[in-house]
Amino acid sequence: MRTGAAATYDPFASYADPREPLFTSTVVSVIGNIGMGKSTCMKCLFVLRPLLLGRRVVVLDKKRQGAEGEYGPIARAMGTQPVRLVPGGGPGASCINLIDPRIGIATSSGAATSEGRPAGQLELVQRVIAEYLGHSLDVLGIEALRVALLAAPGRAAADSREPTLLDLIWCLQHPHDGQVRSLYDDSWTAADVYGWGREAAATLLVLANGELGGVIDGPTSPEVSVDHPAGLTVFDISSLPNSGPALGIVMLLIQTWLSGLLAQRSAARQQTILVVEEGWHVSSSASLGEMFREQAKLSRALGLCLVAGFHHPSDLPHGSPARALMKESSTLFLFGQSEEVEVRETLSIAQLPRELGDLIRSLPQGECVLVKAGADPEHVSIGISDWEAAVTNTDAQLTGDAYG
Repeated sequence: MRTGAAATYDPFASYADPREPLFTSTVVSVIGNIGMGKSTCMKCLFVLRPLLLGRRVVVLDKKRQGAEGEYGPIARAMGTQPVRLVPGGGPGASCINLIDPRIGIATSSGAATSEGRPAGQLELVQRVIAEYLGHSLDVLGIEALRVALLAAPGRAAADSREPTLLDLIWCLQHPHDGQVRSLYDDSWTAADVYGWGREAAATLLVLANGELGGVIDGPTSPEVSVDHPAGLTVFDISSLPNSGPALGIVMLLIQTWLSGLLAQRSAARQQTILVVEEGWHVSSSASLGEMFREQAKLSRALGLCLVAGFHHPSDLPHGSPARALMKESSTLFLFGQSEEVEVRETLSIAQLPRELGDLIRSLPQGECVLVKAGADPEHVSIGISDWEAAVTNTDAQLTGDAYG
């Protein structure tokens, strides 16, 4: 039944509302066919409008629109530029330094080692190498990596610059006799450490000279900012290949950057929204899936709302991180689905009766079923302003129209 009443939604408000005791998660899943209004819903409800409330929004933008990701116009409309991560770099491309001392996996207290490096920097580089190799380094390889990470800042300091991936590779290939002697008291030699680190060095060389050259091997670009006044950071990863390790590695690095941001903002009781336009990326690698699960489980402590969009839930294996994320959601926006298998999967994930299948199949563009934990499902229409319609337009390449 259509009532014409306004339906408002804010996951942070629902979580804090004692009248909604079953609303225990700020994870949101948006599910439906292409062209039914999912992207517009995500852009308006979880990007443009939250920015007006002073929340910070981070977007992982994989959907291509012309020469860039589709959130580029939104970033510019809000007074910032997307962080464009392009294989090989080039004009307009950005870089995230893999061993930037500001981008380690932070703790809530911002813990760091006595050498001043983020406590999780070693863990991050290990994860990147494991993502490429398909297996973790052995304990000797990890130790060689630790030694090289200790040495890299000193090599860069001689030239008054920040250490980069190339410094780390050089230090893996050239362990310093004095450093090794001080660490091991002649128990092992520099030649031993060199042997331990060969696999790590070779892997990082392949990454620096391959698809991730210009992406992770230079100083971090200034636009990769944790405090931009716009409140919005868009990571344009639309140029990265869908297959191979490059996408998973870059998303691991972004997730690590986000961990540091969340640690800072949660300490100040500030809220952050992470929008993952293509939710299947959650399952693209074991390491990445693990990081998303960690963030989803810690969303209360981190002040995080994680929003992910999904096209074909039936394609996601049972037990996958992406499917687990949907099931952990206290909110689902269910847009139209035409294929019977997708309707069944969607209703199963949302724990809704089969009788709602006819409604899901018949939903027009811009309408959805809003499912909130502890509340009856609502059939709602997503109302947007003319300005929102223009800035979220994804048909520009077909119609010839473009915002701005």
